[in-house]
Amino acid sequence: MNEILKKIEDYGITSTEKLGQHFLIDDGVLDFIGVQVMQGSNVIEVGSGIGNLTTRLAKRARKVYGIEVDQKFREVLAEVSNENPNVDVFFQDALKFDYKGFIRSQRRNERDNSDWQIIANLPFNITEPFLRIIAGLPVSSIVLTIGDTSAESLLTQSPQSLAFTKNSAVAMAYYEVEKMCDLSRDVFYPPPRTDASIVQLVPADSLDKLSPVHQVIRYLLENENRMTVEQAVRQAIQSQEYKPTGKFIDKRRTHRHERRQLRKDLSLEVYAKSGERQLSKRPDLMLPEDIRGLRFSKLDNSQIRILIAILLSI
Repeated sequence: MNEILKKIEDYGITSTEKLGQHFLIDDGVLDFIGVQVMQGSNVIEVGSGIGNLTTRLAKRARKVYGIEVDQKFREVLAEVSNENPNVDVFFQDALKFDYKGFIRSQRRNERDNSDWQIIANLPFNITEPFLRIIAGLPVSSIVLTIGDTSAESLLTQSPQSLAFTKNSAVAMAYYEVEKMCDLSRDVFYPPPRTDASIVQLVPADSLDKLSPVHQVIRYLLENENRMTVEQAVRQAIQSQEYKPTGKFIDKRRTHRHERRQLRKDLSLEVYAKSGERQLSKRPDLMLPEDIRGLRFSKLDNSQIRILIAILLSI
């Protein structure tokens, strides 16, 4: 019997489907994820489960901080922590954990400048909200095992594709995404309904690849429940304005008349591409009627594709 399956049996552990629990049981896959740890980095592991991945992470990490919501793993994870002094486990909901505050406090209290990573065999059903929560965190990389459909969405850069979703917009605004490998559902116990992929996300800030349009998308995401799409786009543009080449107008280097003309040219371009005829009384920002009055959080994927296509065309 597979050693991991024997461990599950010995502890009398059963998976909880509503929590999306599917344990990785393939040693080769676990070893592959384990070596993604940068030597001496601090790792936040989401969903420690039975600790089969945790022990691999601990071999290379300075510290491993496990986040686990299910209390039934207390006994097995206590054993993992006893055998690996650099492992601490917090029994909390991964969607409510204060990642930014935790990283900040650890850096301050321990005066440690080590890299931080997030590594997780993520429950497939929390992929979207989890990605939103960790967007913009001060980490060097994120390695996630997620459903193959979610992975395709993260890798899709073109809003012309039906695979482009809000996850695509998050990835576009915050990360450089790479698919590391595909996984058969057979490497999990119990097997999920779909195959999976391991993806790596590297923050765009650290790669100096954050473009002006990506800053606007970030602003939309960060204010998705506070402002309408039109309000968010306007405010994002106010401080650094667009010109049709896709770069911002530096207010200190252009005259007011020139900026006004560029905005007029831009509005005509978007107007033509949107296909709308009654979009806005103001000529300096043209967004489709059924999008501009909504909050970004309320847009469906088809509306997100239209909005991002317009922004990218500017």
